[in-house]
Amino acid sequence: GIGMSQPFLKKIFLPFEQEDETIRTNYKGTGLGMAIVKRMVDLLGGTIRVTSEKGEGTCVEIELSLKTAPEYQSKKPKESTVFYGTGLHILVAEDHTLNFEVLKTLLEKKGCIIDWAQNGQEACKLFLESEPGYYDFILMDGRMPVMDGLTAIRTIRSMDRKDASSITIIMLTANAYEEDIEAGKKAGADEYLTKPIDPEVLYRTLGQNM
Repeated sequence: GIGMSQPFLKKIFLPFEQEDETIRTNYKGTGLGMAIVKRMVDLLGGTIRVTSEKGEGTCVEIELSLKTAPEYQSKKPKESTVFYGTGLHILVAEDHTLNFEVLKTLLEKKGCIIDWAQNGQEACKLFLESEPGYYDFILMDGRMPVMDGLTAIRTIRSMDRKDASSITIIMLTANAYEEDIEAGKKAGADEYLTKPIDPEVLYRTLGQNM
């Protein structure tokens, strides 16, 4: 990475701390990542140490003492969810390129055809310009520039076309709070998936809504 200054390392585990505020704009960060990691490591009785040099990079070392679980290791591997998406047209609204590439890989692996909108406004435009019934699903990120996911969902649901109310819209977000889920439902989302996306949960959700 780009590395961090020594003064910032003293407060790296504090909530909402970011050395460069532009990171939040470019990558939608909140400064909670390291605070959450530190809390989880503490709960597991472990230690975490961060060393960094500006312009050189960062090293994070975590030490945990965990018990082995041979009875778990001997179980048969979990079977993958059966989902056939060949020919399905899916509109993915996601402003983060890496997140989109992950979704694109997972969906194309199942035969889906993907269109990408980098914000809510683009998603509304692509949906409006498509033939009714062209899209089978919309995967909508919650936080995006220009137009957020909730506004985009409400806009699509209010469109004067027969598939506006029937198309399955799945909300994607890093927020797993009950109020966020409720806000998505009120806007018109049919399902709600939290990031990072679990492939099995994604496939199961799509399969159940076909």
